Amino acid sequence: MRKMRTLHIVRVFHPLEELGTVTQPFQRLEKLELGVEGAAMRRMQKAEEFILMAEKVVQMEVDHKKLFIFMDGFPAEQPEVEKFLYDNFVYKKRFPTYLFIDRLVRKGARLVGTESPELLREECQYVQEVTRVVETQELPEGKYAWLKSKAKDILERRDDFIAARIDSTLKDGDVGILFIGAMHHVEKRLPDDIQIIRL
Repeated sequence: MRKMRTLHIVRVFHPLEELGTVTQPFQRLEKLELGVEGAAMRRMQKAEEFILMAEKVVQMEVDHKKLFIFMDGFPAEQPEVEKFLYDNFVYKKRFPTYLFIDRLVRKGARLVGTESPELLREECQYVQEVTRVVETQELPEGKYAWLKSKAKDILERRDDFIAARIDSTLKDGDVGILFIGAMHHVEKRLPDDIQIIRL
């Protein structure tokens, strides 16, 4: 009899420093939507919620040798490339998500390359386009709708890839943790034999 596979989903909080070159345009868009105080308050609230959730995940009683960690933005590459990315970004950049993942890896969990490198590059190009629009403060007729449609298309294809990656990685009885941003909808793309636990 097959054992159920399990996936815990943790909604990630990305601090502004983690966004790199898109920090300024993202801040500008956030302030336009929420105002200066509203943006600051939401970021503080999300940070506190994430830390509480992630701490529970780290303290879970589980066989860490059978625990697989998936993270949005972490590309599926050759093993040596994934190790380089972990050593030079996840381990050295002391952002909240990375700190919790590092604690799990030290217990024996495995961080799995999660995303399509090609789609991540495509999204980077899209962000650059959005940056140009935000910086000019001008939205030509039809441009805003095109940008939204493009973002939705990239996000859906990223979610398809992530779901397929999780499905091919987790074997009978395995447990996974997916650290993922709030805009993603990976769970509805997963097969029925993966039990979903939202945290």
